[in-house]
This record gives sequence, C-alpha cells and structure tokens, in this order.
Amino acid sequence: MSKKEAAEAIKKEVAEEAEAKKAEETPKSIQEMLKDLDGAPGKEQIETWKAEFGEVFVSGFSEEELFVWRPILRGEFVKLQAHLADQQLSAFDEQELTCDVCLLWPIVDWEKAKAGTASTLSEQIMHNSNFLAPQVAAQLVAKL
Repeated sequence: MSKKEAAEAIKKEVAEEAEAKKAEETPKSIQEMLKDLDGAPGKEQIETWKAEFGEVFVSGFSEEELFVWRPILRGEFVKLQAHLADQQLSAFDEQELTCDVCLLWPIVDWEKAKAGTASTLSEQIMHNSNFLAPQVAAQLVAKL
C-alpha cells in the first residue's frame, strides 16, 4: 500500500469513527422519543389531529414524559375564563383546565403529575396560542 493510499485509508477510518461517535452523542429528537413510547400516537393519528385542529405540538420533559397538544381557540378560552369566574377557581385550576382542553395525549391525572407539569404545559399552550409578552409581540410588527 502506498503512502497516499494509507493516508486515505486512515482518513476514512477516522471519519467513520467520528461519525459513529457523533451518532452516539446525538440526543434523540422529541419525535423519535414519541415513537418509542408504548401507547403513543402514531403518525396517522397525529395527521388526523392536524387536519382537525391545525397545529399540533409535542413537549418533552424527559424521554418518558411527552405530551401532545394543540393551541387553545378563542371561543374555548372565553368559555374557560367564564367557567373560572363562575366557579371561583384558582390559577392552578386554570392551568389544569387549559391542559385538559388542549392536551391530545396522554390523559393526565393532575393529582399524580409532577408539580410543574400543568404550569409549564399551560404556559406552552398559551404561548403557541399567541398569548405573548408585549415585548415579544412588539418584535413581530413591521411597518409597511
């Protein structure tokens, strides 16, 4: 084997090792994690939800804690606020109800969920339903 051939073989071997190491270190995407969970919705179900609701999101707190949800609609939000006012419910109740309206998978027993789950999910739902901080909303305006 010539020096040139040996150098090419070494380069190839090093490149393959680097690629293998990179594959080991690359974390799974949330979509890949969702596929690995028993009982998780498949691509067909997600496409059905997209057709019904428009946008569908997945949030992950860990490889075992994934949630599929959609934005809240204005009519749902108005009814939710009226219900909260009528029943004199707390901010915690609002977070759980927001999640209950928008969560597509899984069904959650909030009494057994980790303490911050409903708070974080409801925040994500509201943000993706266009409830934005004024500073963020201002950045989305352009003069024509």
